[in-house]
Amino acid sequence: MPRSRTTHTTFKRFECIDPERNHNKFYELTAEMLLFGPTVTRRWGRIGCRRPRTLSKDYETWEEAKREIRAILRRRERRGYKTITC
Repeated sequence: MPRSRTTHTTFKRFECIDPERNHNKFYELTAEMLLFGPTVTRRWGRIGCRRPRTLSKDYETWEEAKREIRAILRRRERRGYKTITC
């Protein structure tokens, strides 16, 4: 079944660049409010990779999605990622 049009979208991109540890990674987080509820999509991998990993998860309420987004943001910041876009 095709997805409906997006009515609300939030996007964040993080990068972790540390030449000493050979880290050159990115992490993107997109939250969308669709017809059947909110969806959070995560993309990550090395900067410049052709096919980054992707994971999408649907939630019952926008509050549940926001709670998950906050948890993801905390984990990324603890691991040294810096916010590139809001």
